[in-house]
Amino acid sequence: MAARPSSPTRAAAGRPGAARSVGTAVKKLSIVTAIVGFAASGVLPLLATTGDEAQAVAAGATARSSLGSQTLSVDTASLTDESDETARDAYSATSMVDVVTQNLQNRKAAANTTYEGPTTADYLANPLYPELDRDQVLAVALQYIGTPYVHGGEDPSKFDCSGLITFVYAQFGIELTHYVPTQNTEGRTIPESEAVPGDLVVFDNLAHDGIYAGNGMILDAPKPGGFVDVRPIWNQAHHFVRIDG
Repeated sequence: MAARPSSPTRAAAGRPGAARSVGTAVKKLSIVTAIVGFAASGVLPLLATTGDEAQAVAAGATARSSLGSQTLSVDTASLTDESDETARDAYSATSMVDVVTQNLQNRKAAANTTYEGPTTADYLANPLYPELDRDQVLAVALQYIGTPYVHGGEDPSKFDCSGLITFVYAQFGIELTHYVPTQNTEGRTIPESEAVPGDLVVFDNLAHDGIYAGNGMILDAPKPGGFVDVRPIWNQAHHFVRIDG
C-alpha cells in the first residue's frame, strides 16, 4: 500500500503563522533599537562633557531646588534696642544684613572703647562753656579726632555724624536733636560766604552733616568703619547752617 501523502492544507496553514511570528519579533526588535538609540542620543553628549558640566546637567532642577531651600537665621532679639536709631543718619541700615553688620561693628567698638565722663544730658544741665563761641566749637570738636564711627554713637567712645554735633554743642548748653534733618531746621541756613568754622555743613539730601572747619574742610564722623577726622568737603551738594546761642 502506498504511503499516504501529507495534508497540503495543514502545511500551508503553518507557514503564514511562522511568518507572522517572525514579523512580530522584527517589529519588537526595531522598537527596542529605536528606544536605545533615543536614550543614547541624550546620554552620549552628557558623557562627552567635562565632569563639572555633566554634574550641572545631571543635577538640573534638583540643584536649584536645594539652593532654594537654604535659609538664613537672624537673631532679631539683639536688634530690638537699636531699632529706633537706624534712621538717624544716611548710613542707616537698608536691609537686615546691614543691621546685623552694623550691630557687630557697634559691639566691637564698645568692647574696645570706654567712656565714663559727662553725657550730653550732663552738659546740658551744666554747660562747660558759658556762651557759644564758634571758634571754640571747632576746638572742642577737634579733640575727638580718631573716635570711631558707630551708628547712634553720642559720646567720645563712639560717634555718628549728628551725634558728634549734638555732644559738642551740648557743652555750650545748646540742645540739638540727634538727627540730621532736625538739626538742619534747628538752625538757620546761611550763604557760604558767611560760613565760619563752627557752623554746620549739611548735605542737601539731609543724609549727613558735620562741623565746618574753614577753607572748604569739614570735621565729621564719616561712616561705618571710619573715624572722626577733618577732610575736604567732597563733591556733594551741601549748604551751611548756623546754630545761634
